[in-house]
Amino acid sequence: MGLPSAWPGNTFSERMRWFADWCTPEPNSEHIRKWAHDILLRSGAEFADQLMLAGDVSDLDLATRLPEVKVPTLIVSGTLDPLVTEAALEFIHSQIPGSKVAMIDGAGHLPFMTRPEEVAAAINDFFAM
Repeated sequence: MGLPSAWPGNTFSERMRWFADWCTPEPNSEHIRKWAHDILLRSGAEFADQLMLAGDVSDLDLATRLPEVKVPTLIVSGTLDPLVTEAALEFIHSQIPGSKVAMIDGAGHLPFMTRPEEVAAAINDFFAM
């Protein structure tokens, strides 16, 4: 995926719009894409790459700490999420005892925004166990 300065588009706004569109492929979600675009623009072009680099935790071995999670854990993602693979979710699930994965069919990276009813139902089902 690379740094924001290398994403498609000629301007920072165009690059952030591309990212918002990429993360929310659901139909009838233009209002959420606009919201995401507006939020992303708050970082400013000069800071976007730095923010991505600062958020890089690839050198941390977080995977070994997952079994330490001792609270009920529901892992929610959309089947169309371009940032988080189903394999990654399944790995996280396999490492957190008693966790459950809820895949929201046809949702992208923001299912809590694009499919709130389905996310709420998954949460209710999880705690009804």
